[in-house]
Amino acid sequence: MPCATLTVVERPAPNISIVSVRVNPTSVYTGDSFTLYATVQNAGNARGYLDYEVVIAGSRVTTGSVAVDPGGPYEYNFGSWTAPSSPGSYSVCVNMLGQRVA
Repeated sequence: MPCATLTVVERPAPNISIVSVRVNPTSVYTGDSFTLYATVQNAGNARGYLDYEVVIAGSRVTTGSVAVDPGGPYEYNFGSWTAPSSPGSYSVCVNMLGQRVA
């Protein structure tokens, strides 16, 4: 009886990471706005979605997802935000909650 060979390979998958986060400008007056950026890389071989949260001064202010093509690094704009109402130094974070295939 003739036979054939079937080769099974892994499905392409994303491998997304947040490389860095920056704000512009880096110093503002209370209540002024600033823009949040993150550099993202996808070392995988498939387009994927990065599920994220934005945390300012320890409080989650939003969640969402962005599509990330293989390669990079790519810089994403995570929007304009209002600075806290009290002077001080505050952490501004884009945290990865997960990733999934696009």
